[in-house]
Amino acid sequence: LPNADTITLRHLLTMQSGLPDYVTPETVFGGDPDATITDEEIVGMIDGMDANFAPGQRSEYSNTNYILLGMIANEVAGTPWPELIQTSVLDEVGLAHTSIPTSPDLPDPSPRGYVYEAAFLQSGTPSATPDADAVPTDMTRINPYFPGAAGNMISTVDDLATWIRVLLDGSLLS
Repeated sequence: LPNADTITLRHLLTMQSGLPDYVTPETVFGGDPDATITDEEIVGMIDGMDANFAPGQRSEYSNTNYILLGMIANEVAGTPWPELIQTSVLDEVGLAHTSIPTSPDLPDPSPRGYVYEAAFLQSGTPSATPDADAVPTDMTRINPYFPGAAGNMISTVDDLATWIRVLLDGSLLS
């Protein structure tokens, strides 16, 4: 990774690592939702790419930071990050309807997810509003390994309300 010898945990946590983001429209909307992808393969997606900036120089969101943080948590704790989150956060707070999926199939009842970006990829014309004849693409089944520690969780509105209360009152984290 570029600047691997100078990037700190703080840089990763504060989005100041300078590492490029592995997420692109092609990686999100392409690929097999049933394929197993390792964290190492995800980090490999930025192999050979230059850093966007020197660590600590500025802030720029990058999902790659969270993948690396998940890998570090696995190494330090000796436990996969999903188990750490489950026992130390979800169970602790009582978020019974929040989970870390291991398959692209969402639990019932769940809404369908649609995007128009796939039409953008085909036409190559960026637009905030889809063309009148654009057809939404059902993206409900997304590979759960791809977001990994960068966002592979699903929840209910009630659990999200509980989560925000716990964050605001400091009962989980001081």
